[in-house]
Amino acid sequence: MTNVSCFFSEFLGTAILVLVLLAVLDSGNGAPPSGLVPLVLFVTFLGITASLGMETSFAINPARDLGPRLLTSMVGYGKAVYTFRNHYWIWCPIMAPILGAQVAAMFYDVFIYQGHESIVNRRSGRTGRRTANMV
Repeated sequence: MTNVSCFFSEFLGTAILVLVLLAVLDSGNGAPPSGLVPLVLFVTFLGITASLGMETSFAINPARDLGPRLLTSMVGYGKAVYTFRNHYWIWCPIMAPILGAQVAAMFYDVFIYQGHESIVNRRSGRTGRRTANMV
């Protein structure tokens, strides 16, 4: 796979996981009973792993790649650890999950979330109706 394909695979996997996590844990949403939350997260994680995990070894957590990479550079592998495949390590396992989580959280806030803590959807002072406060 190319670096771009790996980036979007990690981006999409993280975005789906964060979107489901936000939806399940939102009390204002029709969330499942608290006993089913681990099952919903397990099924989501299993689906993401089965569909997107094979391409990049499923590094949706940047610590899964950065820690071993730092250790191998300390024990003598040198620059080869960081320059492999045109700096693959910074874009795919580190930047893609961070950006995927941010995009998923913004998507959830704009299109789904209805709480008063939202930075985008707030109640209008005069009418009491929800308005989108686009900056």
